[in-house]
Amino acid sequence: GTGVTQNYQLAYVWESLAVAQGHELAIKDLNILVKKLSLQELTEAQNLEEKIQHQIDHPPESPK
Repeated sequence: GTGVTQNYQLAYVWESLAVAQGHELAIKDLNILVKKLSLQELTEAQNLEEKIQHQIDHPPESPK
């Protein structure tokens, strides 16, 4: 968006999460982002996506 610094790694994370939720249109964007990231950036983005996905799949229990 306007006034926001571009961060292709975070964009990759969000698009990956969208793909994991079944949003097929995000696959195209994900493929574009892969081409913009270095191998190191891609690895870091994949690690972050895995961490976030794990938190989504295993949310902490609410105190009772």
